[in-house]
Amino acid sequence: MHRLILKEFRTSRMYFFAGLLIVFSLSVLLPPFAVQDETHHFFRSVQISHGGMTGTRYTPTFSGGALPPDVIDFGHSFLSLSFDPHVRGSLSDIAAGNRFHWGGGVRPANFANTVIYPPVFYLPSAFSIFVTRYLHFDIMETFYIGRLFGGVVCLSARALYLCAVSADLAGVLSLYS
Repeated sequence: MHRLILKEFRTSRMYFFAGLLIVFSLSVLLPPFAVQDETHHFFRSVQISHGGMTGTRYTPTFSGGALPPDVIDFGHSFLSLSFDPHVRGSLSDIAAGNRFHWGGGVRPANFANTVIYPPVFYLPSAFSIFVTRYLHFDIMETFYIGRLFGGVVCLSARALYLCAVSADLAGVLSLYS
C-alpha cells in the first residue's frame, strides 16, 4: 500500500511540474487579453483587490465597479486582441502597455459578465494585484504577475487534490488485497 501511495504522489508531482511549465509558458507568451473575457476577469480581480466584493448596476446594460482610469484604459488598449483570433499582438503593442500606471481616482467600468461571480475565485489574482500595486509595479507587470500567480494557485490546488484522491484510492484498494 505504501508503494502505491508513493507512486501516486510521484504522479502528482510530475503533473505539477509539467503543469508549471505550461502555466508559465502561457502566462508569459500570450499577449494581454488574448483570451476571451480576460479583460473582464482582470477588472474583477482589480475591483476585489481594492476591497470591492460586490458589483454595481449602473444601468440595465452596464454593471461592474469603480476602477482606476488607467486600468480601464489598459484593458481597452488591447481590445482588438480579445475578439478576433486572427489578430496577433506585436511586441510594440505590448511595449505600449507599459505606459499605464496605478493612479488616483476611479471611474465606472463595465464587466457585467464577471461581476456576478463570487470573489473567492479571484482571491489569488486579487492578492497578487494588491501586493504588486503596493510595490509600485506598473499595470502591465501587475497583469502578468496576477495571471501567473492565479495559474500556479489553481495548478497547486489540482495537484494536491490528485495526491489526496490517489492516496484515498490506494487506501480503499488495499482493503481488498
